[in-house]
Parts: sequence; structure tokens; C-alpha cells
Amino acid sequence: MVRRLPLALGLTLVLFHPLPAPLGGSFIGDAAAQSRDELYAKCRRAVFRRYGQPGVQYNRAPGRRVLPSKFVVGAIDQCVASGGRVI
Repeated sequence: MVRRLPLALGLTLVLFHPLPAPLGGSFIGDAAAQSRDELYAKCRRAVFRRYGQPGVQYNRAPGRRVLPSKFVVGAIDQCVASGGRVI
């Protein structure tokens, strides 16, 4: 009877232990999300650097760039679709 108690306790702990996450699923999904966010940020900076107007004429701080919002969205999407190249 004394030997069965640790065995039953160990078996119970093993049965109620949560299963580990799959190796490929969540890690790859997180990495893809990070790289997608980084690509969007890279494209946004590149579009503003290439096509942006000086912000001083629009009452923005010196060194800031300004673009129409409709153009920005389309240009960034196009950059992301082309893999990070501003066309």
C-alpha cells in the first residue's frame, strides 16, 4: 500500500501536466508577425524618405516629412508586396 501512494501521485501529476506547445506552430507564427511588422515599418520609413515633403511648410517640426494619407497607405502596401522595395 505504501508503494502505491507515490505511484498514484506521480501518475496523477503526469496526467494533469499541461501539454507543451508545438515546436513549429506558435514560434513561427510569432516570428512571421514580427518580420511582417518590421517590414511595414521599414517600408513606411522608406516611403516617407523618398516621397515626403518637408513638414515645416505644414506647421510640423523641422525634420519631419509629410505625405497625403491615401498615398501613404497605397505606397506602403505596394512596398510590402514587393518585398521591401519602394517603387
